[in-house]
Amino acid sequence: MNTSRSDINLKDLLEFLGEDVIPHGRNSFKLREHDSLIITNNRFYWNSRSIGGNYFTLLKELYGLSNKNIWNVTQNFLDAVEYGDYAPSVDVKREEKNKINYKVKMKCSLDKIKDYLCNKRGIDEKFVEALYHNDFLYMTYKNNIVFSIKDDNGNYLGEEVIGTGDIKFKSNTTECNGFNLTRRDIKENPIIKNLYVFESTIDMLSYLQTFQMEINDKWKDENVRFLTLSGLREDIFKQYIENIENVYVCVDNDVAGENFYEKVKEKYEGINFYREKSLKKDWNEDLLINRNKWYENDNKNIEIER
Repeated sequence: MNTSRSDINLKDLLEFLGEDVIPHGRNSFKLREHDSLIITNNRFYWNSRSIGGNYFTLLKELYGLSNKNIWNVTQNFLDAVEYGDYAPSVDVKREEKNKINYKVKMKCSLDKIKDYLCNKRGIDEKFVEALYHNDFLYMTYKNNIVFSIKDDNGNYLGEEVIGTGDIKFKSNTTECNGFNLTRRDIKENPIIKNLYVFESTIDMLSYLQTFQMEINDKWKDENVRFLTLSGLREDIFKQYIENIENVYVCVDNDVAGENFYEKVKEKYEGINFYREKSLKKDWNEDLLINRNKWYENDNKNIEIER
């Protein structure tokens, strides 16, 4: 797939363009904003318009692109895949997902969680311990890392699950909520005007660890929300922008991340958008490269509360 125009995977192409694509049935997908547009491999059918075809018809119908623009867009996509600038997401097969029991309370020890998050991903032990002891984090007996998603009243909504075994995957069990932390207690500091968004919670924690002093200095007594989008899910983003004045887009430093930034910046008027890029592909990769440097400053803490 994705080696020539004749075998372009439409799900991969649309995600490259910043669209929110979700599963539909067993082997198909659909757009969250156009749920009658069904995608299967390199073909689509738009039920509400009674039209289908390949990438050419899709781009013309969805975006109104000219033939030349369709050629350029698809060439950019194929080049990005070939040269490693864009890696299409890998979906966990449904039968594998169904093996995961998110409600299993047989949990692994904190030491095992630290082995993955601290030793392998470079996350500070203090962050991990704080999340664990406040019921935001645990690991299942199948070695899946689980971040608990809660609302502003502390009510459980669902989980972001990260597979650490042979099958690597990420999953969000909520309909449209993301794992999030606020810098101050939300009950005592309910007004939030600034939002930071990330593709994954590990990236979020990596960013907080890297820039903890800068964040404390910048916001001082002001409350700020840090939100995981479980990829580039715009439906999650929309749930958290009420009263928001400034959004700091900290998604991956790749083509899909740039497309997402340009899309939301143009779409949501009245909000100031700022792009923050990691040096490498994501914030955790940056953290791992510089982990020795940051360990020297482990006495500096950022205050994060619910």
